[in-house]
Amino acid sequence: MTMVSDHLGRDDVIEGVLKQQFTDAEGLLTWERRKLVLDIQHLNLFVSELNSEAKSGISLRGVKYAKEWSFSSPVCGYGFDLVWFSGQMWNFMSDEEQVCRYWVDSINHAISASVRNSK
Repeated sequence: MTMVSDHLGRDDVIEGVLKQQFTDAEGLLTWERRKLVLDIQHLNLFVSELNSEAKSGISLRGVKYAKEWSFSSPVCGYGFDLVWFSGQMWNFMSDEEQVCRYWVDSINHAISASVRNSK
């Protein structure tokens, strides 16, 4: 079961385990489970391997929006894309529809709040 918590004593952080799509050494697409932490206030996403303390932090200031897949299902999973202004897309997937929607809504809310606060 994927755990997502928006109340970790910090209202501006959510975390959970999602699958992230990668291209392997042979050029094939693979899915790997990653721990994600979204810092809503600073619009940063931290990604780490499940059993690792090492995290890579990425600013989401270049993300245009998060979009839920239109063809998700319990069989294939519930996915979403992070669509960057550069045209790049990052793909994530959850085992649960509710968790997927929560991440999409949280990321889009954080992007909107960041735009409002920068004006």
